[in-house]
Amino acid sequence: MDRVGCNIIVLSEDKRQVLLIKRDDFRFWVPPGGGVDPGESPETCAIRETREESGYEVALDRLVGRFHWQNAPDGPMVSYVYTAHVVGGAAITRGPETRDVRWFPVDRLPRRMLPHSKRRIFLAMEASTEP
Repeated sequence: MDRVGCNIIVLSEDKRQVLLIKRDDFRFWVPPGGGVDPGESPETCAIRETREESGYEVALDRLVGRFHWQNAPDGPMVSYVYTAHVVGGAAITRGPETRDVRWFPVDRLPRRMLPHSKRRIFLAMEASTEP
């Protein structure tokens, strides 16, 4: 059975910036995300992972999609991708999995990103303009 995870594309109020974290383990900029714990829903996972990895409390806006990642490092994974906006909290300076937290203009994403992370941001941007 595939593992289940979530990614959260947190957009600024004007939807011109996206929240990214620099992972401590592999030093790439990525949207917050992680694995769904036993008994946890993907939605609850999304809120928890964002808080743990960035320090921000978020509210989910919409499900962007459900993606099957056949070649994930720890084996096949189904990832639920959501858009969200900040409702509280503040950026952490460092955490167990996080080396840095920053907002980036969506048209100037950092070079050191995984291709699937960029694709999910672009899909989220398209979804955020739909009614």
